[in-house]
Amino acid sequence: MGGLGYYEYDIINCHWELYRQLIRMYGGRVYFSIDEYCKNVTVFRNKVANDIGVSPKILKRLFLSIINGSSKELKDPKVLNKSGTKYIKKDNAIVKDFIDYCGDDKEGRRLANEFVNHKMVSELFDDCRKSWLWLKKQLVYRGNKDKMNGRYKLVNPYGLEKSVYIRRANGKYSTRTKGELISHILQGCESMLLGIVIDKEEKMFVMPHHD
Repeated sequence: MGGLGYYEYDIINCHWELYRQLIRMYGGRVYFSIDEYCKNVTVFRNKVANDIGVSPKILKRLFLSIINGSSKELKDPKVLNKSGTKYIKKDNAIVKDFIDYCGDDKEGRRLANEFVNHKMVSELFDDCRKSWLWLKKQLVYRGNKDKMNGRYKLVNPYGLEKSVYIRRANGKYSTRTKGELISHILQGCESMLLGIVIDKEEKMFVMPHHD
């Protein structure tokens, strides 16, 4: 399409790269493992894949699950059912992906344990946790934090709001998961960037898509 005057905008390793640049924008320190993963994403994935004996293709989604809040301890999260009346246990995303990959429950769980305990992966989990504890204090909120209700909201870079607290089945409010809040921020970054591209290209802009 380049020969016809059309070009595709793409951000390699988009969510992690946006996350790294957000930390930098707010004046945060460099988190070594996040920096290394963003600068050498293919080398990083290939090294981990080779060490634990899997295809590198499976690791893109697994590394995304880290930033989206998957547990390093491989705990199965509890989520509300559709009616909001009770909690149900949901398979840990990392364990599920490895079981689907190899087709065997025992082997999948072994691979999942090797993955989260790999030095490079373990450090990435730790830096993601530490950086979020710092970053969430720099973000924009609306409402009263001390009043634990649905009116205290996190504002993403696109200006959209998401309640920080969610009402649970027992009627009480608790904080949304790290993954939910990070996803809200990163989706706002993506929307903001898309808006800039559309404004820049005007009538030349053809189609947004998400791979």
